[in-house]
Amino acid sequence: MDYILIIILVLALVSVAGIASVFLLGGKSPLAQHNTVAILGLCDSGKTSLYTYLQYGKLVATQTSMVENEGPFKLESNKGLEVPLNLVDVPGHEKLRFKYSEFLPITKAVLFVIDSTTVHQQIRPIAEYLYDILTHSATVKRTIPVLILCNKHDMLMALEAKAIQTTLETEINKLRSTQSASLDQTGDDAAAEVKFLGYENEEFKFEHVPNRIEFLETSLVDDEMRVALRGEIAEFVLCGK
Repeated sequence: MDYILIIILVLALVSVAGIASVFLLGGKSPLAQHNTVAILGLCDSGKTSLYTYLQYGKLVATQTSMVENEGPFKLESNKGLEVPLNLVDVPGHEKLRFKYSEFLPITKAVLFVIDSTTVHQQIRPIAEYLYDILTHSATVKRTIPVLILCNKHDMLMALEAKAIQTTLETEINKLRSTQSASLDQTGDDAAAEVKFLGYENEEFKFEHVPNRIEFLETSLVDDEMRVALRGEIAEFVLCGK
């Protein structure tokens, strides 16, 4: 009987320790750590459509998300193995997109979606969002890779990826100057060290960032581009493994 009681107590302690670890890790199980692919971007960029495609393998009608979509999914490696991951689509509304910071500590890679047809009209908020992501402590500490998806490239007014990259670099350079001036006024050296993006005394270029950052032209409407997209995302997220 004593042996039975001891076994019960041991199992109970193991169970309690497991539950405690989940809470200490912010409600995420240890297996989920650094295993999340985060889909970020502004409203109407195509984030939720990308989520449903990666999650279910098909396009479905979507609407502006007010809460994050999250669930397990798999990507196929170059060796033909299915790699289990967690996928999250964070709302792009300006009052809700701050939630991205809750997921970056467990993020393996970021898919930042841009509407290629409205870049010029939305360049400032796009640049601000991307700047916040790239200067976030979790992104900096773990050099989280970012794949910038230039979506809706099937449309006539779509801007090419290279032009989007150049436009973003120009806008982030302006934003960086504004942020640096603000930090100089506060005299917060620690914040300035973390927040400065790129090389000092040089125009901003994405290649100056230690994180792996790539631009990809895509479309979820164009059949050929959509089919290729999953493999391209797998190549980026799994680093060719």
